Amino acid sequence: MDKAPTSKAQMRAVQEAFNTWTRESKHPQRDVSRLLSLSVGPSWARQRARRLLRLGEPPRREALYPMG
Repeated sequence: MDKAPTSKAQMRAVQEAFNTWTRESKHPQRDVSRLLSLSVGPSWARQRARRLLRLGEPPRREALYPMG
């Protein structure tokens, strides 16, 4: 998606994608949300998100939330 969703259909599509990622990754929604947030912004955050996604298993809490 290249901009924020505005219609109900777009919001439904975003929610469906989020639900699919949660189900397929077997990570809690909290972790999927964190990984998605790391995928935008400075490049170090994108690199970190890619590393975490490659683990293939639920990451340690401290890997996702290093500051607390």
